[in-house]
Amino acid sequence: MLKIALLAGSLTLLAAPSSFADEQTIEGVGLGREITCTSGDVGIYGAENNVKLKGECGHVTIHGVSHTVTFENARKLSVSGTDNTVSGGATQNLIVEVSNNQVTATLKKGTDPSILEVSGAENIVNVKVDGPSQFDVSGANHQVTWSLAGGSAEPTISISGADNDVTKAE
Repeated sequence: MLKIALLAGSLTLLAAPSSFADEQTIEGVGLGREITCTSGDVGIYGAENNVKLKGECGHVTIHGVSHTVTFENARKLSVSGTDNTVSGGATQNLIVEVSNNQVTATLKKGTDPSILEVSGAENIVNVKVDGPSQFDVSGANHQVTWSLAGGSAEPTISISGADNDVTKAE
């Protein structure tokens, strides 16, 4: 019953995109899946899904409540909803929205600076910076911790809102 309530709440608050035509999709409650990407997009929707992404993914969208996701590489990683845990590999563009999400990733070097955008409230983000990057942190009570890969320059950081903490790891 709790799973149904969580799913209903997540779908009401966070309506998923209406078209999944160009992405591999995991949609539901409590699903387990391993996907090997070959540059395609992946969408994970619903609640309490446990997903392992291997290979080179395109745009990975994680939308809903209490998902656990690991990934190797994603061109773009978007996390929205609440209480999601995402960890693993490298991405060029990381977006974390809504609240209480925990994300660990590497911002990889590309032709353009990598991007980290954090909004909402109480998200925890740990990133390793491997090339030029820009951070935009807004909202409230976020904890963003970053470190540098060998030879990388420090990121350009824009911060607004209330009680946000953006700190270089010791």
